Amino acid sequence: MRRLHGWCLAVLIAAQAVAVSRSPPPETTEKEIYRGGTHVLIIGLSAYRDRSWPALNGRRDAQRIQRMFLERGVPASNITLALPTPGSKPSLEEIVVRFGAQLSAAASADSRVVVYIAGHGYTANGVGYLVPPDAPDPHADPAAFKLAAMPVGTLLIRISEFHAAHLMLILDSCFSGLALESLPRERFPHPAPAPDSRKRVLQVITAGGAGQTAADDGQFAELVASGLVGAADLNLDGWISGTELGVYLRLRMSEISGGRQTPTFGNIIQGRELAEGENWFASAQSQLTSPARPAITPDHPTFRDCDECPVLRVVPAPGEETGDGDAYLAMGIHEVSFDEYDACFRAGGCTHWAWSASGNRGAYPATDVSRDDATQYTHWLGCLTNNKYRLPSDAEWMAVAEPESKRFARSLISGPAIANCRGCGTRAIEPAAVPVGSFPPSELGLYDLIGNVWEWVADCGTDLDLNCRKGLVRGGGFTTRSSVAGMLPSGRVLAYQRDRNIGFRVARELDGTSPSAQGLCGATKLP
Repeated sequence: MRRLHGWCLAVLIAAQAVAVSRSPPPETTEKEIYRGGTHVLIIGLSAYRDRSWPALNGRRDAQRIQRMFLERGVPASNITLALPTPGSKPSLEEIVVRFGAQLSAAASADSRVVVYIAGHGYTANGVGYLVPPDAPDPHADPAAFKLAAMPVGTLLIRISEFHAAHLMLILDSCFSGLALESLPRERFPHPAPAPDSRKRVLQVITAGGAGQTAADDGQFAELVASGLVGAADLNLDGWISGTELGVYLRLRMSEISGGRQTPTFGNIIQGRELAEGENWFASAQSQLTSPARPAITPDHPTFRDCDECPVLRVVPAPGEETGDGDAYLAMGIHEVSFDEYDACFRAGGCTHWAWSASGNRGAYPATDVSRDDATQYTHWLGCLTNNKYRLPSDAEWMAVAEPESKRFARSLISGPAIANCRGCGTRAIEPAAVPVGSFPPSELGLYDLIGNVWEWVADCGTDLDLNCRKGLVRGGGFTTRSSVAGMLPSGRVLAYQRDRNIGFRVARELDGTSPSAQGLCGATKLP
């Protein structure tokens, strides 16, 4: 019982397409180690013939992993995606063997192979099995099940025959009997990888241990993707070893599941030549240290609800009159930074590790976040502080941003630059996001309402979208032309879309029922 997660489709921005400036993909850096490149086999199992095996979301998890490797720069021709269904051919073992045969012709001894399999697993008498779509109920007919299922031991033998230097098997299932041997002496600190010091190795990571049920909620697949983006670079040296990835997944998955799901990891012993060594993944984050924060000294009173919370400023709320005058709310004075978002991730309140296009984090605006990720962050803040945090509505965002249009138009004529966008007078070698608060604040004391990164608002992309599958972004980004940015452009984006040019800021109501009061909060903590 396992799996789930969505994948991204193309971003459609009405006013201007979102463009991004990416740092070199990790696959380019890994060429130092794997001159033959990385080759990936991904198998996603979802539908099963026998009703004793519940349907899974293995297809979507497999596609999540596929997208992650494509983003790392692995060529599509090096990625094999198999999605077996009941009655389909070939068998699981044949899929693996045929992949290995193709690999022998295309790869070389200095290549690396990663195999990811999402589906049901089963353990009987200490032997782990992969469950194919046509497998019967092992309790009703154990002999027929063993004839149909693929023993994990057989899978390990087939993978160890691959013509590659380093081998990594990730099983989004739970098994026992793998004879895993973790190598604590290799963990931290680990030496930088070097082409002339490689040892052939087969490393295995499973989503859970024997007797555990790996939840079909997509968390493990998302953590694998987040880890290889950079979250698993635990010693911040720019490289992620296979052991580091295993440690990261074990710690994070155990925490998220409350100890109900504990990934296992280690090196397979099939002769000492496969017992030692490490897989090496270049971190997508070239710089994980926080740069110096820009000086933010607005002429307006600000406050924050906790040390890790965004700085807020009370602003007028649009179109509402009370008996005492205008209504008000608090709004983040700048876009949520990586420092602030990472606090949520470390605390377990946010499940997605956001990817920085430039490799910079710290005071830079958090990007690579969907509207769902942003909502998860505001929910965490609400539970943490017992205040009602959320995304600002489109009307609220426009109410504070509209006064900026005239000031922005004047700056284009007389300067100096007050926004980070294309043609805004910003002096930069190439378009890129800058740390929050790098430009002067608005009359209300808010920063970067125009440019830097697009910002999610709470509204649906269209009134006809009853399920709110598309969301709305505002303000333009660092790639937006000045002639467009000054118009405070909007764009419609799929709610689960993530982009290196989209971030968000928070709103906080000054009264109202908090998530805690509604019973919507579990254990919430700061890192």
